[in-house]
Amino acid sequence: MSENKQHSKSEQIKKELHQAFNKLDRRFLISNIITCISVLLFVVLLLITIEEFQFLNSLAKSGFLLLGIISAASLFFWLRSRNKLDPFQVFYRKFAHSEHIEELNYFLDLEKDDLADPSLVNAALEKNLSSIDFQNFQERLSSYSESQFETRFFKNSLKFSGFLLVFFVITAFTFPDGTKRTAYLWKTFEKPNPYTYSISPGDITLEQGAPFSASINFGDEQTPENVSLFVKTSVEEDFRSLNMDPSSSGFISIPFNLYNDLEYYIEMDEFRSELYNASVQLRPRFSELTSIVHPPSYTGLDSSSQSYPFSLIRAYQGSELNLTGQLNKEIDALNISSSSNTLDSSSVEYQKFSARFTVSKPDTISFNLKDGNGLQN
Repeated sequence: MSENKQHSKSEQIKKELHQAFNKLDRRFLISNIITCISVLLFVVLLLITIEEFQFLNSLAKSGFLLLGIISAASLFFWLRSRNKLDPFQVFYRKFAHSEHIEELNYFLDLEKDDLADPSLVNAALEKNLSSIDFQNFQERLSSYSESQFETRFFKNSLKFSGFLLVFFVITAFTFPDGTKRTAYLWKTFEKPNPYTYSISPGDITLEQGAPFSASINFGDEQTPENVSLFVKTSVEEDFRSLNMDPSSSGFISIPFNLYNDLEYYIEMDEFRSELYNASVQLRPRFSELTSIVHPPSYTGLDSSSQSYPFSLIRAYQGSELNLTGQLNKEIDALNISSSSNTLDSSSVEYQKFSARFTVSKPDTISFNLKDGNGLQN
């Protein structure tokens, strides 16, 4: 029974030693992970602070975070390689030597000796363990484990990570905009424009060759020092800068004739407006116009026709006047005005025009063409 009791005691001691060793090993691994996460958290904190004031682009934010991940991973492997835990045999011998428990020095070695006589081994174990107070052994083993580097590293890493986490929460509440922009790594945000302004003419459609000028008016007393107009036509690859002159309430550019579609924006100090478009279109007009006069039967005259350009149509009273034409573009509205005669009919279909009058007296006929962009002729 005494042998079983001693054997049970030896198993308990061995179990306690292994548990203490494994606990130190786990603490060291967790400490390494916590330290690396803390480094990554510090990098994110730094990124949030920089983003709050600098408005980094998506590439810079992603690169910054990737650098933090690489640094954290490198630190983890470096810590694992430079600070390896002693083997179990070294651990329990250091413990025995530190706590002056000489009975443990060769306890496990004796237990693993398969060549020796089991009765002699049991006798040696019984002699070594008989003087050990198990409760006192547990207390001394716990105290020794708490004094080891792995435990101190574990506690310090918890404190540091806790402090960093609190600081992270404070930073997130202090810089909510920077935190939100940092979370959207794939997006680039622009610094808000502090100026209140209105730009004229905005998006516009002009006749080819018409003069174009842009102006900007500021609604408050805050006015930028430098204002420039940037333009790019459909035949250009890059925007070019044009000067804008001060006006009563803002700035205006020098007019220039526009022959191609134009994109433009206005830059004020380090800020820029949204992009606007100036489209160039031809005015609606007749590419062909023909008049045919059918005289009354009593005249015995044949029909006569003429093609534009003409400014005078000669016809006897009672004649029928037919006008046909081809338009240069689709139109939204066509108005025909007659000062004296009645318009019998008119139609516009697929850019083709026709109208019919009955001539009763001298008359002046005018046309008003309007396209979908508001251009008129």
